[in-house]
Amino acid sequence: MRLTALFFLASLALTAHAAPDGIVKAYPAEQVAPDTWVITGPLGEPSVENQGFMNNPAWIIAGDQIVVIDPGSSVQAGRMVVKA
Repeated sequence: MRLTALFFLASLALTAHAAPDGIVKAYPAEQVAPDTWVITGPLGEPSVENQGFMNNPAWIIAGDQIVVIDPGSSVQAGRMVVKA
């Protein structure tokens, strides 16, 4: 439990330096199936360079609706997904 809490706090501390207006790098979206897209995040630990972005957000277009899967751990990551 303590190790999990320590990892969480370390991740939070690293992402606290994120720019308030956007992600440092816009990762490209890749179509992996009809109406299905994914942004493959970088490998590695959370850092200032990747602003803690290390997940793989995806979305499925279903008619006039969009289902977002794992939109990210920050407002900046969410904004990057919306822009894609």
